[in-house]
Amino acid sequence: MTLGSEFALASSSNILLPYRSVGCTVIELLEGRPPYHALKPMQALYRIVQDDSPPIPEGASPIVKDFLYHCFQKDCNLRISAKKLLRHPWMLSAKKQMADGKRRSGEVQGSRPLSNYNFDEAVLKVQEWNEALRCGSAAFLTYNITEFLFSSSLAAFET
Repeated sequence: MTLGSEFALASSSNILLPYRSVGCTVIELLEGRPPYHALKPMQALYRIVQDDSPPIPEGASPIVKDFLYHCFQKDCNLRISAKKLLRHPWMLSAKKQMADGKRRSGEVQGSRPLSNYNFDEAVLKVQEWNEALRCGSAAFLTYNITEFLFSSSLAAFET
């Protein structure tokens, strides 16, 4: 999990976390490691706050780089909406490729992929986090993030 700059700055006025998390997840999927993985925690927090974006993978295509730059836009006045981000050419291309693959493999549309991941539990955790953010309970949020990270790392070893 990657923290947004507003969490590092303890500011709640300019919520960037969902966008930044999406971008960091894409980088982790491309490189196999999260951004700033080689830095110590305090160095990583400093870089999150100071850098315009994490280092973009060199081998990323121009369309992926554009998507990532949109995810890491810190200025809320320049940031595109989540709806527009979902309509980004890279996302549309990925959706089309997935749909084409399902048609070729004969998969039923709307079927959930086989996985031992508990999606319902994940949704409940996200709802708890959202409630904690609304209430401003830092201790509750910290506990749940720690619990999630610990259970996620255990799940990664089990699969």
